[in-house]
Amino acid sequence: MLRGSTPALLAAALVGAGVVVVATRRPPRRAAPPVKPRDPGDEPQVPPQPPADSAELWERERKVAPLPSVLDVAAEPEELAFDDGTPGARRAAKLPRRGVGDLLEGEFAPVDRGAPLAPATTESLWPVRTKARSYLQVSYWSDKGVRGRSGNAFGAKRKDGDGRLMYHAGMDLGGDEGDVVVAPEAGTIVDVVKFYHGTWAIYLRVAGDLVINLGEIAYPSWREFGIKPGSVVERGQPVARIGKMLQDSMLHVETWDGSGMSDEAMRTYMREGLGKGLLVWRDRTSPPDRLLDPSAYLLQASENQYLRDQGVV
Repeated sequence: MLRGSTPALLAAALVGAGVVVVATRRPPRRAAPPVKPRDPGDEPQVPPQPPADSAELWERERKVAPLPSVLDVAAEPEELAFDDGTPGARRAAKLPRRGVGDLLEGEFAPVDRGAPLAPATTESLWPVRTKARSYLQVSYWSDKGVRGRSGNAFGAKRKDGDGRLMYHAGMDLGGDEGDVVVAPEAGTIVDVVKFYHGTWAIYLRVAGDLVINLGEIAYPSWREFGIKPGSVVERGQPVARIGKMLQDSMLHVETWDGSGMSDEAMRTYMREGLGKGLLVWRDRTSPPDRLLDPSAYLLQASENQYLRDQGVV
């Protein structure tokens, strides 16, 4: 368009030059659809969350809908949501309910993996407070095959950094980095030591001279809860937080026979064993001295925690 010209003048000039000008009109704009007023009830309701570092987060009872025992874990478990809508425990979708008594005896009982079973007790609780999908999942071998995840079970085949065969001396429990680790029973902290790949471990002596390794915790998370060697703790008391070993986060649980050994002697045994590699399980038929299989202990702890979450006890 020429500077200073108008559309009308330009059209007249074009007609004078013998150019046919066809007038066009823009289609009318469509009116925008009316906006429906937003119903406040349509907004997602997000429950208020307590501070992440507050121990009260796990002091509250978490109620879940009644369902078969979460001990029945299958390869394709069905998710259970807590009442606040967050993911919770997982359970088998097709297996019938089996109480812990059925799982500790008969064809569903843990089979011998080379070490004696740590005794189950009704006093134990699940040692990690988590919203991970594998909450309360116990992985072990029975006559019916693997229950849970075979790689997490006691006695699972592993390879060390040099590619040499070794066996899993504990059981891995699902959890996320930063999840709170609690004492499964009342007891005394024997020691806090370096563990593997930048993680640490707490050794807790409970009733019956059972010493429990709560491993792969974050440094120095135990200080947040005032924990140190010699601390006396109550059942369910927070003691640390899950750390991160390489790319994974979990709680590694071992059980040891502490009978006939003082806390000082047990402390020396564990520190020397970890430092010299004496606690590494190389031969299936010859596990480290005093090592116990935690499968039965954790099965009972899972059931105890499940009933507590349900408000039954």
